[in-house]
Amino acid sequence: MIFVEIPMGFGKPTQGSTTPPGGLGEFEFLQVDPCQPYVVFVCKWLIPVTSLDPLTECPVTFTDHVFLAFTGCSGVNCPLARQGAHVPHANVNGIELYYEDRGAGRPLVLVHGLGTSSADWQYQYPALESRYRVIAPDQRGFGRSTRPPGPYSIEGYAADLCALLDYLEIDRAHFCGISMGGAVSFQLAVDDPQRVRSLAIINSQPSFELNTFRKRMMAASRRWMARRLGLEREARIQLYRNFPGAANREARRRLQGRFRNDLAPYLAAIDAVAGWTVVDRLDRITAPVLFLAGEHDFTPPQEKAAFAALMSNARVQAFPGARHAMHLQKPDEVNAALLAFFGEVDAG
Repeated sequence: MIFVEIPMGFGKPTQGSTTPPGGLGEFEFLQVDPCQPYVVFVCKWLIPVTSLDPLTECPVTFTDHVFLAFTGCSGVNCPLARQGAHVPHANVNGIELYYEDRGAGRPLVLVHGLGTSSADWQYQYPALESRYRVIAPDQRGFGRSTRPPGPYSIEGYAADLCALLDYLEIDRAHFCGISMGGAVSFQLAVDDPQRVRSLAIINSQPSFELNTFRKRMMAASRRWMARRLGLEREARIQLYRNFPGAANREARRRLQGRFRNDLAPYLAAIDAVAGWTVVDRLDRITAPVLFLAGEHDFTPPQEKAAFAALMSNARVQAFPGARHAMHLQKPDEVNAALLAFFGEVDAG
């Protein structure tokens, strides 16, 4: 197989020599396979193509099935849509929201964090979709969803999520959010409590108030790195923070470059989460809440415990040695905790 990246607007491949004479029109469309982390479809070249297999780095001649990956596209700009294929987008609140829809059972909504997308849940999908209907959107500004100009807000992200559930005719669901996605999940829970069967919050909390010097510096440094160093270098820094040392070199290599962001939406998302809080409305949340707290997250498990104490039905599960992206670092442990929690709620 071979992966060819296509830029916004359906241009020619940005790298590789995989396009046969005649360009992208020289293929026969066969089927859609919405794999992560890209939208992928299978086609059949009408002209043999010789290129490098990205897995073996050996020359291969392709005459049949070739996988093309498209990044940064949505709606009418997406080559899949132009071929008449089904790409899961919902038109909500004036944007097109991409979403994954996997498995069967009670609905479970996964909400990704800052700078990522629905691809962030790649290690959760197999475990969770075996028991639940898993819905995982790309939030506005990220992944394959529309990237409108800001400003953005956590309230707006939550409104997009509610509109997506309306579109899918889902009245009530379990929710799992990580980092900024946890904030969005809390916002939805206080705005529309009846939607929420349960909340699983991974390394997040109901307040991102900049009430300490360390938190103010963290927010300022994210803005500074994105502006001055660029998003690719900033992403490498964050990756090293989550997977430090020589022992994690392979994990860093595997995860490097998975997400392509635009600067404006990224900065708008930082501004949306910085200073946000719903602490004064936590009494509206009656559904069970589980905080999954990494020992080495940006805020300690004790801070999450203090927020849990403000809610009627919340608890904290600590993960020793875990960092911020612990759903990627310790997927088996996180998946087991999520399935146990959701199962407990469903059984009750």
